[in-house]
Amino acid sequence: MDLSQVKELLPRNVRDMAARIGLPATLMVVDKLGGTTWRIAEGRNPEGEAKRAALAELVGSEIEEQLHREYAGEEIYLARCHAAVLRWRNLEIHARFEQGVREGRTARDLVAELAREYRLSDRWVWEIVNQHLPALDQGTLFH
Repeated sequence: MDLSQVKELLPRNVRDMAARIGLPATLMVVDKLGGTTWRIAEGRNPEGEAKRAALAELVGSEIEEQLHREYAGEEIYLARCHAAVLRWRNLEIHARFEQGVREGRTARDLVAELAREYRLSDRWVWEIVNQHLPALDQGTLFH
């Protein structure tokens, strides 16, 4: 999947984070912390270690390590990035559906599996896989 298809939907600070820790990790952080301001603890005292552990619980220890390495001591605001997250999800669903069809699986089985995995109705997954995903427009971010 071409990650550039969602980058333009992200605010500058989130694009910066994606450049530092990778887009998939950034989208995980946005999914868990989007809409909040988060201080990335340095972990120099018990309180800081507890904050690092809490962040690791939310995003996983590997991503927490990356955030600590890049942002320790900084306070960062993460927008919800709703349009980019939905776009990413829909692109993933499209890619997985197309791959499954190429492997000889039935469309009906694939849709049922994707609906369960993404916690969507099968009707909505059918809508997604039948959509032509238009070119990105920067203006759609805040709509």
